[in-house]
Amino acid sequence: MLDAEKKLSVSGMNVETQTKKPGYVSSLVAGRPAAERRALAASDPVRAALLARIAQLGDERIHLLRRLDKSYRRPWEHFNYFALFCLLRALALLTKPFSHRRSDRFKRSSEKRSPWRFRKLLATAQKYKPEAIARRILVADYRVPRPDLSAGERATVGMLSDLRALGYEVTFLPTDMKESPGYGDRIRSLGVAVISEASGYSHVGDFIEREGYSFGAFYLIRVDVAEIVLPLARTVAPHARFVFHAPDLYFLRAMREAKVKNDRVAMAKAMATRLREVEMMGAADHIVIVSEAELPFVRAELPNKGVSVFPALYAQVTSEPQGYSSRHDIFFLGGFAHMPNIDAVIWFAENVWPLVHHALPAVVFKIVGAEMPPAVVDLGQKPGIEVVGFVPELDPILNSSRLGVAPLLYGAGIKGKVAVLMGAGVPNVCTTIAAEGMGIVDGVHALVADDPRGFADAVVSLYTDEKLWTRVSANGRALVQERFGDAANRASFFSALNDARALSIPLFIEACNKSEPIGFPIYDSAIVPDVSIIVPVYNKWDLTLACLNSIALTGADSGLRYEVILADDGSTDDTMNAAQIFPGLRVVKSPTNLGFLRNCNNAAAQARGHYVLLLNNDTIVLPGWLKTLYQAMEANPEIAIAGSKLLYPDGKVQEAGAALFQDGSAINIGRGLERDAPIVNIAREVDYISGASILIRSDFWKSVGGFDERYKNAYCEDSDLAMSARAHGMVVWYEPASEVIHFEHQSYVDEASSHNLALALQKDNTAILREKWGEVFKEDHVPPQEYQGAVGDAERPIPPSAPARRKNGKPIID
Repeated sequence: MLDAEKKLSVSGMNVETQTKKPGYVSSLVAGRPAAERRALAASDPVRAALLARIAQLGDERIHLLRRLDKSYRRPWEHFNYFALFCLLRALALLTKPFSHRRSDRFKRSSEKRSPWRFRKLLATAQKYKPEAIARRILVADYRVPRPDLSAGERATVGMLSDLRALGYEVTFLPTDMKESPGYGDRIRSLGVAVISEASGYSHVGDFIEREGYSFGAFYLIRVDVAEIVLPLARTVAPHARFVFHAPDLYFLRAMREAKVKNDRVAMAKAMATRLREVEMMGAADHIVIVSEAELPFVRAELPNKGVSVFPALYAQVTSEPQGYSSRHDIFFLGGFAHMPNIDAVIWFAENVWPLVHHALPAVVFKIVGAEMPPAVVDLGQKPGIEVVGFVPELDPILNSSRLGVAPLLYGAGIKGKVAVLMGAGVPNVCTTIAAEGMGIVDGVHALVADDPRGFADAVVSLYTDEKLWTRVSANGRALVQERFGDAANRASFFSALNDARALSIPLFIEACNKSEPIGFPIYDSAIVPDVSIIVPVYNKWDLTLACLNSIALTGADSGLRYEVILADDGSTDDTMNAAQIFPGLRVVKSPTNLGFLRNCNNAAAQARGHYVLLLNNDTIVLPGWLKTLYQAMEANPEIAIAGSKLLYPDGKVQEAGAALFQDGSAINIGRGLERDAPIVNIAREVDYISGASILIRSDFWKSVGGFDERYKNAYCEDSDLAMSARAHGMVVWYEPASEVIHFEHQSYVDEASSHNLALALQKDNTAILREKWGEVFKEDHVPPQEYQGAVGDAERPIPPSAPARRKNGKPIID
């Protein structure tokens, strides 16, 4: 056992023991040993009672105790605060007739020093229990989202809707604290509480101080919003998780603008923005960006910070868009409160449009978008250009226009306008900046050009070539569906929340149990899936339903082609109707009840994927589960089997790989630890992985004939498969980033089965395992012991003869 692991184990044991002692919290906060606390109780019972009462609120309220205790020990400081509070409140009243702004500043300052402030905090802390706090999330942006004005704000509405669908109690906090007629009601219709001055709060800090403690997570959109909310919220809600979401990297966009315009002053401002943005990203618990292209910039600034890429667009995809011949004209779509859109449309009108207009004199270029400055409005005076302005509904434009343009010269993030057009079946001509981070391939999903002549030629070509137009239109819609549609964005959002540890596992389980069934991808028969996911079942439809829902909810952003095979071993319940309930689900029925092991072999024989993934039906997979397993396998061709971290429904570790001993017995690694404990978050080689969630190379599976059918059902077949992998000179891998909730001993259980029968099966199969691999166990494995001693033994060198024998096609073991 490593020294670090020993320290971790001992430290964890000490903390667990200490927290069970009466008065531990108050002792920790007040910084006194037990004897001094007893003396305090005798000499000052009032203060001792106060400390004990607050200690009952739990470790999460420690900051309150510290400040109240400090106030008690320094009464004059408390009096000074009260005097300053009175002075500031008086100044607020005196200055109100002359300056509302200055009066509000005095009022906010006075409230920070209010003698009733901590009483309010304590009242909030007592009102909400930890399980209620975990269900509450606050989302903050600079105003109530207006989805018809910008793609980013439409994405915000999508996120709010998804959080409500998960079962969160969601509060939206606009930092301008203004009611937004129509828009606010739309957000409230989702079941989201919207905070404003009309809610009885004078400013953002007022709401955070009074209600901030009640939230388990804060999702902060934009740097200026984070600067207002995060510092105070961190103080009043130390238990919460804080996620910083960047719709784009402001500093990157500003630096690119300054470079294009050769503006040194603008570049200095961009560098100042960079410092602000990096500071807020560093202060948050997790960072969310929208584009893979921005990841290197964030990694360069904060190499050790958790970062997720969430391409938040929630773009709609039209199933049957209008065809080429019924469309005409070209348009630009964008919100003109955004400077890159202003410069883009002016550049296009002055440098590209004259060339296009000369080639296509009957075609009109339409400029669509809200908040146009005079410089854009004046473009309507040019021949062939029509300034449309804001339109409440985009469908008429999207259904009638033949082509869209995105001539952005600078920017960052991903471009909503491009996704909106492609999703509606309108082909695009864009610059490299406009296509950045979206997976667009020139000539496949859009045409890409950066100079005026090249851009004009691309516009004319795409406008006049029906075959090219039809192909690009179809490919663009497919790309948006795969990466930026509702399902893909929902899966990506949940993955980001899970990475940030802001996803409530109980809520996710509940959502998977209650969600309406979602269909699985359907591919042309000529396409070979990357992964065949096999779920062996025998009745237990309620478990299977939740498992399949979790696969559908999390798989949409994996970027993988996968098929889901339900291996039905003679079920008699609603499992028989699974194919009708889940479109796209393949059902492989056994001719008779074969039992778990043979049912897996039967289904795997019909799988078409490069990899086979065996998944128990008593599981719920967490976001990112499939992608991380697949990436581990692709990164190392020596891995034959890769398995997930298994969690209990309460989030504690059930298994982080397992060790096999000399007598054929086994032990789960990390059982009972927290899911983020360091020892269970090291990707490593292991003796074996429980078969509840394992990804297997199809060629390896076929070479060994699947599970060895000498075993009786349900025990040791996964250990045997792992031993075969080692014998073939390959590796069994534990991937901690892939997490699966496992309702242990629920899958494939016959209600009539007895505990004694299960023990007998386990005993018989262990005897077969020991007989088959006894010599290997004696030579390569350690005697039975605690997992801390066995965990390092799994990483042993492969026998030199094994790869050679495998290469020559010779069997390693019978």
